[in-house]
Amino acid sequence: MRTKYYNHAQEEGSVMIIGGMGLIIAIMIMALLMDMGMYYNSYRRLKAVSDFANEEVTQMLPYYAYSGDYVEAFNRSLDAALDGHGYTSSNVKKSEIDRNTSLNMSWTVIVSTDFILEDEYYCMFASIIGINKIPIRVSAKSRQPMSIGEPYYDGQPYEVWGEDGADP
Repeated sequence: MRTKYYNHAQEEGSVMIIGGMGLIIAIMIMALLMDMGMYYNSYRRLKAVSDFANEEVTQMLPYYAYSGDYVEAFNRSLDAALDGHGYTSSNVKKSEIDRNTSLNMSWTVIVSTDFILEDEYYCMFASIIGINKIPIRVSAKSRQPMSIGEPYYDGQPYEVWGEDGADP
């Protein structure tokens, strides 16, 4: 018995069109996933720099507690920590340091820091669909109490108690 051969002339190419469109969609999805991965990498890098800067600032908190110009010292320390990793003060959206003195069982100086870093990821493939850049924003906060025992009224640097040298 003789087998019948399939007549290829009857095909209209619909499977090839669907396959081609599926391939284009798959490439677009992979390109968007590449952008998402690179954005996440940029975010993790900025977060690591933020954590490092927070550690550097936290180590300096005792100095900030007793420094006369603690805001300027904080900004210098933060800029130095960022500069070593390719970021500048233009990436700092918010930079605050606060120092309070309270009596809670003992005299305590509480130093609180809060800063926010921003950067932008410029998309490579998502610009095809109109997304050119995505903002990246991370924050870091520290709060550290430092007990100073009893207040010193004579011989204590006036920066601890305020500009006028008055008692807390």
